Amino acid sequence: MKPILILLSIVLGTQTVAWAQTEPDPQNGSRSRLLRAYDQRRQGFPADHSRAGADSPLLRAYDQRRPGFPAEHGRAESDSPLLRAHDQRRPGFPAIAQDAAANRGASTRAQAFGLANAVDLSNFCTSAQLSGQSDATACLQAAIDAAYERKSQAVFCPAGANLVTSGPIFQDAPGNLRANLAKPTIHAFSLAFIGPTGRNHEGAGCVVRPNFNDGVAWWIGPGRGMTLKGVAILGPNKGYRCAQPAAGIGVAISVGASLTHIEDTWVENFYTDYSEGAQGSPDLADSNTFVRPVAANACVGIHSAETQAYITSVYDMLNGATTAIMADIGTNIHVFGGNLSVTSAKSNAFRISNVSALTPAPAGNLHNYTFTATIGSPDPYVGTPVYNAYTIYTPDYGVIPVVLTAWNSITNLANFQIYPTWGHAFFGRLVATTISNISDELQAATTLYAAEMVTVIKGEQVSVNGAHIENPLAPTTLINSFSGFGANGRFSKLENIYFNYDASMAAFAPENRPTPAQLALYYAQMAYPFINISNGSVDISDTQFGLSQPVLIDFANEAATNTADLYVSRSLGAQFNERVVTSSGGWISYGQPTQTSSTYLGAGHFDRTPFLARLFNSQANGYRSTGFGQAPMWGFRPASYTRPCITPGQLSTLTGALPPITGGPGRWAVNYPLLWGGQAYQLCDWYVGSQPHYNLVSDHHFYSYGQTLPTNDWSAQAGSFVVRVADTSLFFPGLGVQLATDVKETYIITGVYPGLGYITVGGYWNNGHSNIHGALGTSYTGATIGQEPYIITQW
Repeated sequence: MKPILILLSIVLGTQTVAWAQTEPDPQNGSRSRLLRAYDQRRQGFPADHSRAGADSPLLRAYDQRRPGFPAEHGRAESDSPLLRAHDQRRPGFPAIAQDAAANRGASTRAQAFGLANAVDLSNFCTSAQLSGQSDATACLQAAIDAAYERKSQAVFCPAGANLVTSGPIFQDAPGNLRANLAKPTIHAFSLAFIGPTGRNHEGAGCVVRPNFNDGVAWWIGPGRGMTLKGVAILGPNKGYRCAQPAAGIGVAISVGASLTHIEDTWVENFYTDYSEGAQGSPDLADSNTFVRPVAANACVGIHSAETQAYITSVYDMLNGATTAIMADIGTNIHVFGGNLSVTSAKSNAFRISNVSALTPAPAGNLHNYTFTATIGSPDPYVGTPVYNAYTIYTPDYGVIPVVLTAWNSITNLANFQIYPTWGHAFFGRLVATTISNISDELQAATTLYAAEMVTVIKGEQVSVNGAHIENPLAPTTLINSFSGFGANGRFSKLENIYFNYDASMAAFAPENRPTPAQLALYYAQMAYPFINISNGSVDISDTQFGLSQPVLIDFANEAATNTADLYVSRSLGAQFNERVVTSSGGWISYGQPTQTSSTYLGAGHFDRTPFLARLFNSQANGYRSTGFGQAPMWGFRPASYTRPCITPGQLSTLTGALPPITGGPGRWAVNYPLLWGGQAYQLCDWYVGSQPHYNLVSDHHFYSYGQTLPTNDWSAQAGSFVVRVADTSLFFPGLGVQLATDVKETYIITGVYPGLGYITVGGYWNNGHSNIHGALGTSYTGATIGQEPYIITQW
């Protein structure tokens, strides 16, 4: 088309501007040279810029009078057709300019949220894009890029926005992460993306809806003081928690970022909802703050994925992820308050067949054990990370935890390994297939139980204060102190934790006739650790546990036994069993002063004992837990530096004929204190008076009632460590028991399982391992469980 000259006069003050119209613009119809010149010459859009060359009064007037970008003002009635045409016809900045009338209030909305210099997303996205009717990836990215180029304060996302995206959004400088994701080079910038205040979801607030969950939906670049606030990022509902694609991340904070602030966000339907240092390369991603973040339908809520992701703070998190906080690579996370619960978990029971014999394999001084089985009618979660707590029930070895290591979904053939801590703690350096018939019992099993076990904290150097946990339908690990980076023994601190449920899941114990799926949940809670001490040490204080049955503490990492430890103080309702793995494979005596942990003496430091019998109004419990005999504990025994009190009256009872144990199951009364053999005690009372001796010690093993226990039917198989008993209420970890098998031996109790009807025991003979003495495969029964008598010496 040939140019057509049209002369217009626009009077601004005393000046007249002439312009020529040229051929139609390929995007927007005919455009004037003036409009193109404006695009080319205006710098720093929208404010604080110097114009190249001589600006015309018309262009300056446009800056001053165009509404909504950036200042709040209404357009004067005298707007010329040229200015209105510019709004309607200028391409690419953005297309919604064609609907200019709908955007007149854009800056008013942004300013209402204190964003006077913000880019308003409404000026970049069409109504169809804002309402989710068409893809908003390009306009979202254009708004963020424009904010960076113009050094604007933020991008404002209006209430009601429902933005469908088909690729990652980069809250970042152009050409930074998009040019070099692993090692971005631009750091001297700050960008905020802000929606209406409050944790928004579904129709409220600003919602971003990626149509994928197998990659990163939203990248926060490596700037300083980056902010994401008041935004929901909801992936497609294509999977359940850990069954979603492992590469899926809702919000990823880049390496190199510092002082990132995430507030009032809701992220859902990703494997990992929030990840800091997401690339995992060795670089800083530090000083990040999360305020009221929501993590929903995720495998991991917040993941510190970078070795230098220091100084992370999380306030009032609302969790819906299988693992709420993961710091298995990063470190130094501080969690304040919040609801770290997961209200439910998947579980099921399956018929198994063709179970192979156990195959032992050396693992240092210890052994691992593997087998195969065919699973009948598996559900979709078999072979996925959803089921992470498989168990098999056996008559003589109790509930055995097993790990699915390989799965063939065509043949339904599964490869399993016995949970290493279970095998290492109970068999140690001995070969289970040689000294026991556990392989035969596994081969006879017909049911596999599968459960999803949730974890509140995984990692080292995490502090949690004031969190609420309520998982009535999910077996739970409070903390797994595993870390894949750094030295062993770094501390995590948990305090003022409130459990608003019974974490032992006793409601699903067999006596309550649970469904098979509910029984799978209970078996998982009994067979897997509630507290797992791996690489890092853990300090728990001022916590309300509220347990009705004991739960497990695992000291799982034989290489870290001497550096990783557990400390529990000023806490109520604690009841624990223990499994301790040591590099020696078993017994550790007092003669090894560098270690306080032992497979059969227990591990951990407690300001009062969490190992109590279920007695009724009894001195035996009260004396050790709250009375004069309360003492700091090393594992099952009083700490060697302490000297618990015995009153003169109690000493008189202990050196004479002991009062009988009266009552019955669950209501036994024991009206004298129990002594740990070899422990020095001292006489003390409100007034002791003159005594011939003030110290005493008893020559027996472990704790003892000092007299044979009331009739209690028991059974055990040689080579096992499980003793089935009719009544568990007199037993507690640390108590010595005498069982008449082929020889009369004294064993120490390491675990009491009231809902399963058995105790686990260990022996201090036979290389220090627990197996019941006797001929392989022989079953022993009895009605009497003996106790070593007190043999007291005073000085």
